[in-house]
Amino acid sequence: MYDFEWGDAENEAFAEYIQGTLVPEFTYTLNGYIHCYGFTDELNKILTDFVNERFDRNYESVPFSEVDYLYGITKYNNTQFYINNYEKFCDYFLDADPYYGMLNNKLTFSYLIQNNIPYGECVSAEIFKTLLGEGYLLFERSGSFSFKPHLGNFDEPYKYSNEELASVLLKYNDCVSTLCADADIKTMVITDSPETCEIYNGYLKDYFGNSAPQFGKLMTAEQYKELFGEEPMDLSYLPKDVSGVVYFPPEHSTSKDLYGTWVACQSRGSISQSCVFNEDNTGAMITEYTGLDYDTQEEVKGTIERKFTYEIIKHSSGHRWPGKMLLTFDGDKTEEYFFYFDYGDLYLEGGNDKYTTEYYNAEAKAAEHYH
Repeated sequence: MYDFEWGDAENEAFAEYIQGTLVPEFTYTLNGYIHCYGFTDELNKILTDFVNERFDRNYESVPFSEVDYLYGITKYNNTQFYINNYEKFCDYFLDADPYYGMLNNKLTFSYLIQNNIPYGECVSAEIFKTLLGEGYLLFERSGSFSFKPHLGNFDEPYKYSNEELASVLLKYNDCVSTLCADADIKTMVITDSPETCEIYNGYLKDYFGNSAPQFGKLMTAEQYKELFGEEPMDLSYLPKDVSGVVYFPPEHSTSKDLYGTWVACQSRGSISQSCVFNEDNTGAMITEYTGLDYDTQEEVKGTIERKFTYEIIKHSSGHRWPGKMLLTFDGDKTEEYFFYFDYGDLYLEGGNDKYTTEYYNAEAKAAEHYH
């Protein structure tokens, strides 16, 4: 039924495509999205759109199995490293480092118990929509750990916020998915490889003893009490309803964060520069300069305006994964630019520039000053 070929080139192209559809302007790569949220319906819709566009097809839905579960993207985590190394498994997932030990975390255990989620099964994306709302993909995953590194292991009666719970559960999902990034578990469901599960479960018993949680099985309150000497945390004050929240991805071709007038933060001597990006994909680069008239020896000022149209072909995920756009000047000369956002500023590099120019949003600055 599916007559297209999917290979490394498609994996790479889809990884770029996803930055402008499902995860705009943030730190998720396709690999990061799958590790945190899994193979969601949203991702499947965008995959189907991508396949239809790339191969000129009209499929209603393309199963992830038809693209080998995007294994070319997710395989780069070395699962065998943990399968064959009990010490490293404990160091990364269970031991003292508070940021990584999410498979040995009181909040994680309590949440899985009270929501009847088998240990080692990822928490669904619907939970994060409920906790964080429609903009859940813009949530800073590690932010809650910055000043609370032992998050999830605080003594009661500490009350966790939606954001703190989401941080812990996202890290838990990431840990579980890292253990699944293997040729035998392309589905990212750990129980799909009984042999691997058996190895990990043996490690857990060696670490915890007879009350050890086991991948693929529900953990009980009695196990929790035997491990920690107390009842599981009461999380009844946190939301459980996962219905009614729908995330609408932005269009691939534009970015609202880019719209407006941007002024270069530092002028270059007697030259200052600004950029304008309009919603209709037009814009201009404006250079203002001050010079000296050779004949009159008087100061002169001038402005050079280069109008352009622009097309975003890859959205930014911060300075580590800059976006890419094409600017066509005066209707014929096309130049490639890289860009990213950081603390509200725009960083732009391309054309004849061999360095990155930092811009601030002039309209936002003016509104702030007026207020």
